[in-house]
Parts: sequence; structure tokens; C-alpha cells
Amino acid sequence: MASVFVTQITTWNTKKSGKRLDVSYQDYYLLNSNRIIELRAIDDDSSKFYYANDPDDARDSPDYIECNSNTTTIEAYRNLVLPSKFITLPIFPGFDITETPIDTEIEIVDIAYAWASYKDLLDAVCHLVYYRKAWERVECLVDLEDLDAIMELVNPE
Repeated sequence: MASVFVTQITTWNTKKSGKRLDVSYQDYYLLNSNRIIELRAIDDDSSKFYYANDPDDARDSPDYIECNSNTTTIEAYRNLVLPSKFITLPIFPGFDITETPIDTEIEIVDIAYAWASYKDLLDAVCHLVYYRKAWERVECLVDLEDLDAIMELVNPE
């Protein structure tokens, strides 16, 4: 099994539309370790790898990422056995934080990444991207104060 982890990303090159960096506060993202391909060390404190947004679809062209997490830490998340395959997240319908969040069950392996902008942190919310099936991308707004709150729900210890 694999798990999610929070890291500061220093390089994120993608062929997809939109910029990944400069969106998240201080470039911190929650990534899913099950989407990492060709993990390599840059030095003792950082690593590089290809990242499959949608690993179940052969049409997906993986992104190139460099981050401030070492390979040992990332491998530990890749080998982590989680207490559950699912997570229930409070998701705002239509990105509207004035609406009541709906508890939504998501399979952890389906999570691609999450982030929070400075405004999101002030509003105590996070953005999350997951794939229900190949190429069925879902972006949503979660009623949790930061990325660590998502990690705590995935791996409560």
C-alpha cells in the first residue's frame, strides 16, 4: 500500500495546462506516494521523480518533480500499511464555502495531490485532486484547515 505525504516542491514540470507551482502557499503539496516513478536522490535532503497524475491510464504523461523530501522518507510512505483503504472528507459542493460540506468517501489510492493557497489557509480549507476512474479527474475544496489535517485522517496514529 502507499500513503500521502506533505513536501515542499522546488520544481514541477508538466505538459498539462496550468501551472502547479505558484498556486500553493510556499509550494507545499500533499502527494500520493503510489504515483511516484523512478525515485532518485538529488542530495541527502531532496529527491526527484516522475509523478503520474492518473497512473491507471496509459495516456497520462507523468510530470517531473523535485522536492525537499529525501528518498528514505518517501520510501517509508510508499511502504506504509494504512488502517483503512478509504478516507471520508468534508467537501464543499461547487467550491462554495458558504454551503454545508458533504462527507465524501474517497479511496486513498485515488488521491493525486492537494494544496492550500494563502487565502485557503485563512479560510481553513484545502484543494484536493483525485481520480475516480481513468481520466475522471475531480478537483474539490475540502473543509480542513491544512494539508496535515488530511494526512491525519489518512493515517491516524
